[in-house]
Amino acid sequence: MKITNYLLYHDNDIPYETIPSPNFSNYFRPEYLVLHCTTGFTVEDGVRSLIDPRPDRPDLRVSAHLVIGREGRVVQLVPFNKCAWHCGPSLWNGIKGLNSRAIGIELVNAGDVERDGLGQWVKRGRIIPDEDVVELQHPLDYHVHGWQKYPPEQVAATLEVAQLLFPAYNLSDLLGHEDINPQDRRDPGPAFPMQWLHARLLNLNEAEPVKYAYRTTRVLNPIRSGPGEEFPEAEGSPLPRNIPLGVLEEQGDWAFVHVLVAVNGVPDRMAWIAKDRIEMDTLKLRHYHPPALAD
Repeated sequence: MKITNYLLYHDNDIPYETIPSPNFSNYFRPEYLVLHCTTGFTVEDGVRSLIDPRPDRPDLRVSAHLVIGREGRVVQLVPFNKCAWHCGPSLWNGIKGLNSRAIGIELVNAGDVERDGLGQWVKRGRIIPDEDVVELQHPLDYHVHGWQKYPPEQVAATLEVAQLLFPAYNLSDLLGHEDINPQDRRDPGPAFPMQWLHARLLNLNEAEPVKYAYRTTRVLNPIRSGPGEEFPEAEGSPLPRNIPLGVLEEQGDWAFVHVLVAVNGVPDRMAWIAKDRIEMDTLKLRHYHPPALAD
């Protein structure tokens, strides 16, 4: 696999399947790779919505650079020098709206599934075989759900593509849609081996949690302007449960954190929080890049 003129080619110079999407823009400076799942069942399902020009609702147009099927089929929709529209409202590391900063891959997968009255796993009326489902708790949710598994062929194709894209475009991190919009998105979900793939791409030890990957644990989590109860609450306090944080400094029972998403109408900010209200997010390792702090 190689990249020629911003498109994927096999090593024998035969191009990968390409179905051009009209939904893209020109300004593009990729820094991240963002993974999604289609919540559908076939490559054709996913491609259909990603190439739809939506003349009736142009504000709802979406796209991605690639779609990877469950059998490992790779289809390119947008060249890697163009901005695909896959992130929607998003925030990561202080960057709002990541479309212009992220290559997007849609993985064909039903996502979360539920049991019908007969006890069968279903998604929008379609039966998902028991052997294709794993029951897991998403780290951003409170309950265990059924999730469609990702086949080895699909995971292997994703790894091959990602290992090509990271050095080709000097990408700095691998993210899920759930990371950049934790309020509304849960994809690619806990069934995808994100920790393993992340470690492979960034040479991390997948058995060890990344230092900065934390989240809030209680229903209400006050944040303060200093390391103690005597300091006033910071703007946007309190934080709800499962908000992703980067820990920048620790003082006794307090941690100075970078809140990675907008909460209560306040964009990402830095504040102090009691350490008994946060926990290391071992389910979803992230190579968090702390912001430069003024002396």
